[in-house]
Amino acid sequence: MEPITSRSTFRTNEIKALTACKHETVKIWDMSSADLFLEKCFQFAHSDVITGSAASLTNDYIFLTCSLDKSCLIWDDREIRSALELSKWKMYNFHYDYMKSKYKENIALNYVDTDSFIYDIETNDLYDDIRDDINYHFDTSAYPNQNIFNFPLLNKKVLGMMKDECNGKIMKEFIGLRPKMYSFKIDEGGGESKKIKGVKHCVTAKLTVADFKKCLFQKELHYDSMYVFRSKVHQLYTQHISTLVLSYSDDKRYASQCVPGPFELSRLTIPHSCANGFLADPPVANPPSADNAVNIGTKGRNRPSFGIEIILGIAAATLPLLLILNFECIAF
Repeated sequence: MEPITSRSTFRTNEIKALTACKHETVKIWDMSSADLFLEKCFQFAHSDVITGSAASLTNDYIFLTCSLDKSCLIWDDREIRSALELSKWKMYNFHYDYMKSKYKENIALNYVDTDSFIYDIETNDLYDDIRDDINYHFDTSAYPNQNIFNFPLLNKKVLGMMKDECNGKIMKEFIGLRPKMYSFKIDEGGGESKKIKGVKHCVTAKLTVADFKKCLFQKELHYDSMYVFRSKVHQLYTQHISTLVLSYSDDKRYASQCVPGPFELSRLTIPHSCANGFLADPPVANPPSADNAVNIGTKGRNRPSFGIEIILGIAAATLPLLLILNFECIAF
């Protein structure tokens, strides 16, 4: 149990309580039932041990906390946002207010995750375009000191800044099969990068971009084996398992066709003929045809892809709206 250092009850709402512990965590509890229910948890509320807390006598949402370093904070429960909400706001703001407004129809979103974008941008000089916005949007600390773009090294590990994951090198090929399952190839001898969630690094290291292409266009599933640790009844043991590594079928969403660029998907009705394949195992799923996927790649073959990531202190869940894209496509 956590070492509680302070407890308070909201006088105007006696079913609501506030606790603080020495691990810099503040929690708000719902006491309306027999069991306590955790409403909100604020980790790292202070930089030191929280020594006291007090709830407002007249307002259900205002409370105060103080810590060992003599700092005091006044909180408004209605204005506090979680890391997920902040992540969504930052991602949406950067994509729509900055990238889309700057490049209009010359930008395509190939892949998006909680904290990263992979773009396909058509422009004369991408790095010259963003030069004037480095102070406000980008972390350039990972670039070489004498980089060819003459970028100053700014905003190192500043929260909310976007960072070029390739550090100035061009991403010339990208393949996205499913969420958390993609690969890309970097130009100028930068090698390849493969990302597969839930698969050991020793298995991922054996794969190449060609394996991702084969899975996508030839509809071939890729299995491999690995050793994992398991725990059962407090007994640890090693197990050798066979697992699905690459799959062309995404069973969490459905798109009627694979179209280039971003598209709206509102209240999609899945045809009855596809319903069985939609939730079935990958071998019997009905993904879009490979021909349509090839057309996407040939449209912008000479356009470089630009990988960036946003630095966030806490990882959060995936973004539901931005992820309404067809991942069965290849962009060059």
